[in-house]
Amino acid sequence: MKTVFYFNDIGIHAYSNHASLADKARFFAFDDNVPLEKYLALIPERSQTYLILDMVDEDIHFEWVPKVQPWEKKGILNRRKERFKHEDQVLSEVRWTSNARKNEEGRNEEMILLATVHQNQPLANFLASLEEAQVILTAVYSKAFLLAEFFKSKARPALNLARTDVQKPFLLIARQSSSTFRQLFF
Repeated sequence: MKTVFYFNDIGIHAYSNHASLADKARFFAFDDNVPLEKYLALIPERSQTYLILDMVDEDIHFEWVPKVQPWEKKGILNRRKERFKHEDQVLSEVRWTSNARKNEEGRNEEMILLATVHQNQPLANFLASLEEAQVILTAVYSKAFLLAEFFKSKARPALNLARTDVQKPFLLIARQSSSTFRQLFF
């Protein structure tokens, strides 16, 4: 069984393929916890549960760090994550990218990706509700990264773009509603 929670700035959408939950997608407002708690109680043990974040509060940026040996990378990631714990982040993720460069002084550097969610009370409450209901998250995704991967895997072949074209910077504009658009630069 799989359950996907889509968390955005207006509420939580839940999608499930379990027989007792699959009747339709459900929407839960942030101020109405009772229906969400009832829904979480219906999720069977050992089910795969995913969270997709689509929030304005999500901060995504890149940093250049000195190039290190593969066995040293984990230590750098752990130190970055520790720094975020002291800054009261609700969620944080740090990853190595495959980009490398030489800076002005001739030092080899590699790029890391940092994604954080700053003190978002509705998200903190939702994560606490999941913990209370003993629902285990299998993975947490960012909508921005999912759209970038979708573009590379599905849209690139449909648009007949070469791999070298995808390596260039792209601005992707997606329609979220009839009057709301979202810009993603990758």
